[in-house]
Amino acid sequence: MPGPVGPPGKDGPSGLSGQPGLPGPPGPPGPPGAGDLNPDLMGVLPEMGPAIDGVKAGGYGKKGKFGANGAEVLGASGLEMPAFTAVITTAFPAIGAPVVFDKLLYNGRQNYNPQTGLFTCDMPGIYYFAYHVHCKGANVWVALMRNNEPVMYTYDEYKKGYLDQASGSVVLPLQPGDTVYIQMPSDQAAGLYAGQPSSCGEMLKMLKMLKMLMLLKMLMLLMLLKMLRMLRMLMMLMLRRCPLLIGWDLAHART
Repeated sequence: MPGPVGPPGKDGPSGLSGQPGLPGPPGPPGPPGAGDLNPDLMGVLPEMGPAIDGVKAGGYGKKGKFGANGAEVLGASGLEMPAFTAVITTAFPAIGAPVVFDKLLYNGRQNYNPQTGLFTCDMPGIYYFAYHVHCKGANVWVALMRNNEPVMYTYDEYKKGYLDQASGSVVLPLQPGDTVYIQMPSDQAAGLYAGQPSSCGEMLKMLKMLKMLMLLKMLMLLMLLKMLRMLRMLMMLMLRRCPLLIGWDLAHART
């Protein structure tokens, strides 16, 4: 027969450490941070979602439809891109009013008005604007405006006989209804020129003319240097003969 149960024994020595366990499931998302964003961005980013490209995620991130020239026209959502390219064809536009770039090359979503020169935002987003202007006849000073307030300025000093150019660019957060345009603030710097070659042939002609002008300038400079050398030689010859002439005059006077 089994005997009575004895008292519990003492604890044995600690065993070896076991293998690490499997990772646990992800925890819930934490609360959004405070951040130090610009107040303008705070009004734009929440409406845009994670895809910071002018529309919500899934708008332009996927492959869209393309036009005949290969340029993307429609996003996956069927919306045209909010972008435009325009050229000015009239030199020296009015002061204190939007500069009208009247020749359109692209105008997705029709946000840019070629009659008024205004770009009007119709969806919140982060937009990039760039402009290039020619300077001729006078200095040029242009301002990029948002909602009738200047955002940045570009200034270029005119050099007589040269067609200079200036450019500027900026990234702006925009809300629906915001307007962006270019304006010249002062009539003291209003040399915004619009002349441009209408074809590659005309551009080649201009380059040939510039080359000819450079050659003429070099020839004129060489001729001027040659004339200066001849004048120097003539002056040296006259200085050498002057003592002889003076000596002859004195001898003739004594006789």
